[in-house]
Order: sequence, then C-alpha cells, then structure tokens
Amino acid sequence: MFKTIKPADADSRLTKGRSLAFLGKHLEALRCFDKALEINPACAVIWQSKGESLAFLGKHEEAIKCFDKAIELNPKYALAWQNKGESLSALEKEEEAIRALGREEEALKCFAKVMELNPKGTTAWKDEGRSLSKLKKHEEAVKCFNKVLEVNPRDEEACFCKGNTLYILGKEEEALKCFDRLLEINPKNEQVYNSKGHILSLLGKYEEALKCFDKALEIERAADTYKSESGEKKDPPHNP
Repeated sequence: MFKTIKPADADSRLTKGRSLAFLGKHLEALRCFDKALEINPACAVIWQSKGESLAFLGKHEEAIKCFDKAIELNPKYALAWQNKGESLSALEKEEEAIRALGREEEALKCFAKVMELNPKGTTAWKDEGRSLSKLKKHEEAVKCFNKVLEVNPRDEEACFCKGNTLYILGKEEEALKCFDRLLEINPKNEQVYNSKGHILSLLGKYEEALKCFDKALEIERAADTYKSESGEKKDPPHNP
C-alpha cells in the first residue's frame, strides 16, 4: 500500500523547525522547513519561517525569495512583509551605494505595506524611520518616530532614534529633550548619557557634558563589576 501523507506531517515538521529556530539551531530548522515544504509547498507560514532562519544566518537574498513566496501565497501576511523589508535593509549595508539606495527604497515599500495591514503596530514605523534616515530624509524619519511615540511614549528605541535624528538636523536642544526623556524612563542607559554629553559639549556646556560622561563611565563600571561577580562574560570595550 502507498503511504498517505497527511497535512499534519507538514505541521509537525513546521513546529519542530520553529522550536529549533527558537533555540538558535537554524541549520537544523531549515531541514525541517524543507521537509515540510515537500509535503505542503502552498503553506505561507512555512515559507515565512524558512525565510526567518535564512535571514538569521545572513542569507538575505535567499530569505527574500522565501518571504516573496509567502507573500505570493498570502498577500496580507504582515510578518512576511516586515521581514522582507528588514532583509532588504540588511542587504543595504553590504552593497554598493547606488544599488543600496534601491534596496532601501524597496524596503520602505515593504514597511508601508506592513503599516497598511497593521496600522497600530510600531515596529514598521521604527524600521521605516531608520530607512528614511539612511536615505537622508531626516524630517520624514522624525515623523515616523513620533508615530511610534504616540502609540507608546515609553519606547526607548524610538525616542533614541528621534534624538539622534534631531541632532543630525542640527536641532540640538530638541535632541536633548529626547535624551532627557529617555533618562527619565531608564536612568541607567550609558549610551544616552554619552550622546547627551556629546551634544552638551558641542553647545559649549562643558561642565554638564563632563557630568554626563562621568555618569556613563560609572554605569559601565557598575555593569562590569556585576558581570565579574556573577561570572558573566564582559562586553568588548566601548569605542570612544
């Protein structure tokens, strides 16, 4: 008798692959996804999951093909659009300038689609803001970060990106307000103290700048002491 392959066989391989991917075992996960696709090649979720593992392995070109297949099967698959945009943006870092700009423009289209499908989501707004910044469209980028902060005023990443973008635009005082807000949310953010100190130094407020740099150093030393006492591996030294 011929063996009948049940859809559940594909589901079990998908579930196993996702579990392996969660554990960071992406090569093993990919083997599961490939087996699942042999059984059910019309499942958008399997293509999307395979794309994620490929992206984690840095194989963004292959990942994009998987995300495209998932989108072809389900044009309203917001996660596939999101991940395609992120892979396109990642490729931008690896390519020549002219081609990279094309990648970033394509990534923006993906993030726009995600926002259309999920207007209350914030990840796509942040990704779009970063992409716009890379394209030197800083005013538009700030609007994206503002959209995120309207939904979640305590989003540290969006607030930090907004502060940095305002600094690029020469709006140092507004940037400082962002960093002050960040320190209200998280007073142990070493990176924010360094960024604030840098701007204060540029504004000639050297004493205030030194206090920020000293605070950043204090936080860094405290973190190193904790890691040393708990046996954790220390992070590499910070660049000045």
